[in-house]
Amino acid sequence: MATIDAKDVVDKASAILQDAGNIRWTSAEMLDWVNDAHRELALVRPDAFVKNVSVKLVEGVKQSIPTDGTKLIEVNRNMGSAGTTPGRAISIVMKHLMDAQDPDWTVAGAKPVVKHFMADLRDPKVFYVYPPQPSTTEYIEMVYAAYPPVVANLTAGTKISVDDIYANALMDFVLYRAFSKDADAGNAQLALAYRESFVKSLSLKFEVDKMVDPNVRLTG
Repeated sequence: MATIDAKDVVDKASAILQDAGNIRWTSAEMLDWVNDAHRELALVRPDAFVKNVSVKLVEGVKQSIPTDGTKLIEVNRNMGSAGTTPGRAISIVMKHLMDAQDPDWTVAGAKPVVKHFMADLRDPKVFYVYPPQPSTTEYIEMVYAAYPPVVANLTAGTKISVDDIYANALMDFVLYRAFSKDADAGNAQLALAYRESFVKSLSLKFEVDKMVDPNVRLTG
């Protein structure tokens, strides 16, 4: 949950830069870097902007995630005609196996309840469902990675667009951009150091997340 103001991230970065008045690095460009940091974070940790929602399907087998999404993560279950009634669980299968076992599965008889879904990392915004959906479609519960909302300003009360645990990483990225812009001696090394700190913090979180993953108990 985001409770930290974007302004707090910028103010801390400005204090480290010894530019509390934002003379050398303006508030406008610092805000741009905060948004750049969110987009970079979404690239390497798409789970930081995850959504779990009911989505209405379209007719046929080929489906798409919502327009604010970057990639599909999971399809959980059927959710009925209004999107509020939990139903049958949906399992993932490999598309090439479906193709091999039943080459005509994409034109099979339409039924509203989804049994399986298929996804391809090379086409992350598209997925396929089986059986094909009729013209009157229903909802499924979907988990997907979304684009990070833009932080519009640095006024008090405007929060960062990600959980508070990422606030320090956002600040490291802002400092990386600030020192990259400044041509003073030694700043190139400082920029690299903050860039490495940004990447390292996200990598460490990934390792920690794996340690506490409930599914580890199934494979351990």
